Amino acid sequence: MKILYLTDVFPPHCGGSGWSVYFFARALREQGHEVDFISLDGISRRYDDFEVSAYEVNHSKAPFWGNYQRDKNELPEIARSANSRFGRYDVLHAHHKLSAIVLGMAAPEKRWFVTLRDYWPICFCGQSMYRIGRTCDLYDFSRCRDAENFWQGLAAPIFYTSLETRLRERRALIKNANKLFCISHHLRDQFLPFYSSEQMQVLPNIAEATDLPQVSDLPERFLLYVGRLERNKGVQLLPEIMQTSKVSLPLLLVGEGSLQTELEHEFHERNVNARFLGFREHPEMLAILSRSDAILFPSLWPEPLGRVLIEAGMMNKPSIAFSHPGGHHDVIQNNINGLLVPSVKDFADAVVELAGSSDLRQRLGNEGRKIYEVKFTPQAVVPRLLEEYNH
Repeated sequence: MKILYLTDVFPPHCGGSGWSVYFFARALREQGHEVDFISLDGISRRYDDFEVSAYEVNHSKAPFWGNYQRDKNELPEIARSANSRFGRYDVLHAHHKLSAIVLGMAAPEKRWFVTLRDYWPICFCGQSMYRIGRTCDLYDFSRCRDAENFWQGLAAPIFYTSLETRLRERRALIKNANKLFCISHHLRDQFLPFYSSEQMQVLPNIAEATDLPQVSDLPERFLLYVGRLERNKGVQLLPEIMQTSKVSLPLLLVGEGSLQTELEHEFHERNVNARFLGFREHPEMLAILSRSDAILFPSLWPEPLGRVLIEAGMMNKPSIAFSHPGGHHDVIQNNINGLLVPSVKDFADAVVELAGSSDLRQRLGNEGRKIYEVKFTPQAVVPRLLEEYNH
């Protein structure tokens, strides 16, 4: 089977969603299928013998107008150009927001599929979350996390009708896909008012261990955070959590983001032993994860899934996360393979509990590995994907 994947990002320089696409493609190739890529990150390349053709998309910071210009001018032009390549493929599959919009605009006659990895068809900023941390169920753009300063927030109601119209247009673009894959049950449930349950299928991300490099200068024991250093990830809570726990283990943070300077100051003020390792390529990140005691996952938004939680289970490592709604419940079962907590104080208590008990870490980690093998390996997921491709 000849398959074309359309994606917004792709390895080696990308986050977890790009790696998820890569592992699906690698698993399909191992079964004898041919997979090519169109990426919207602007860099054509070969990676692991995959051919990646790229288009560059303008990610304007101008509120409303920049995105409007992109959706009305750039993406339709990319759709027209990409459409000329579709003829040689049996299956087309878009894996992110912009690539799904492009594929929907192209309206291909082939079988085509979309993977929904966040809330973009129903939430303009894709996070379904108010700035104060409460889940957004009214799509009140004046309080949306996308309103990063006062005037944008003030202006949002003026554009409300336009934004609602654009969300309806987005949803309409993918309504004719043969199947909409949602990466978690929580994400699927958010789309049920707009798409039929028959059109949607829960198909989680998969993870595989690559050859792990040697990573020097790591402590003998440490706790680990992996992710963007941004407020929706809850990373700003870690200084308080670590100080409250009084655990002496160092906290290592892998990732980049706008909060790093603020966090460095906060950890210093609270006398918390924290080290920022910056962005690390995926194999190196996994190597660091494999040597950690536990993963701290303080995310505040309703995570669509949580790739690092899957990878923690793959590496026999327990995780701590908040218990609010989100796709991470598909990965973590409380006191089975991790700990789910309702508050910062409880999060700190869970850190104490895990740091102080090797037996608990081993029990939760071993169960995490079992859950990974049942739910998140290529062997568990890819046959379901191929069944839909061949349906």
